Amino acid sequence: MRTLLVLLSLVTCTVTYGLDAPLSSPEKVVLDFYAAEAKFPSVTNIEHAKPFSVFLSRSLYRSIQYALAADEAYLKENPTDKGFFGDGVAFVGSPDGYTSYAVKGVVPNGPHAARVAIQFSYLDQQKPKEWSFMWTNVILLIKEEDKWVIDDIEYQDGARLSFHLKQAVEEVRKLIQNERPTTSVP
Repeated sequence: MRTLLVLLSLVTCTVTYGLDAPLSSPEKVVLDFYAAEAKFPSVTNIEHAKPFSVFLSRSLYRSIQYALAADEAYLKENPTDKGFFGDGVAFVGSPDGYTSYAVKGVVPNGPHAARVAIQFSYLDQQKPKEWSFMWTNVILLIKEEDKWVIDDIEYQDGARLSFHLKQAVEEVRKLIQNERPTTSVP
């Protein structure tokens, strides 16, 4: 009887407090991630990125932090500029955002990796025909510590979020180096 009570308590805690969520399956991670992204769509600094850390691999989260820190350093020296992440980190792949999304497929890639296709659509209520479009991104997930996490985002054009982050850091580095006066040794 005591064992039954303990098991019922654990099940109740798991269901009530969602101890198995949000990292229980690749599809659930992606859906929960974009639900959070819809509430906080503009990740423009390190503080804004923190709520997303539970959904992201350590590597991708570090890359986002590094790129945002580089952008913040650039903006300190150039406060009138917009910055590379002025509209936020591109988790969606469209500057216009989206009005809806749906998972279109999950493809396991062994026991510790998966690809989730997610289709976004954008519908402009003012001009529905000329400004309505759909696109599909592929979310790459891995298992870290037995939890599914997003390791990268592959946009419809084949580019990846990780590449854009590295490219932004490199561009910031170049801009900062070019703005500093150079001294030549005679």
